[in-house]
Amino acid sequence: MTISQYFGQASRASITSSPSITQKQLADIIGGIKDEIRKEVEEEHKQQQEAWRKAVEEDHRRNLDITKQELTQAIKVELSHMASHHSTPIEPP
Repeated sequence: MTISQYFGQASRASITSSPSITQKQLADIIGGIKDEIRKEVEEEHKQQQEAWRKAVEEDHRRNLDITKQELTQAIKVELSHMASHHSTPIEPP
């Protein structure tokens, strides 16, 4: 028994019977794909920009917190020095 006998004859569709796509349809399909890709790229770009903006803002917040802490400490030290200078009365000679 041969394969053809077991499975039967393979159907052979001619090229002329297959559906054909016009140039306009092909251009529309390609244009649609380009639009989809463009939208995906734009969305990815927006997400990257948002992530970068959040990272920069967080970095600025940390730097501001550090600056506030350093300034607070410097003011405390300065006030402490001023208090120690004023607490000792100066006696006339």
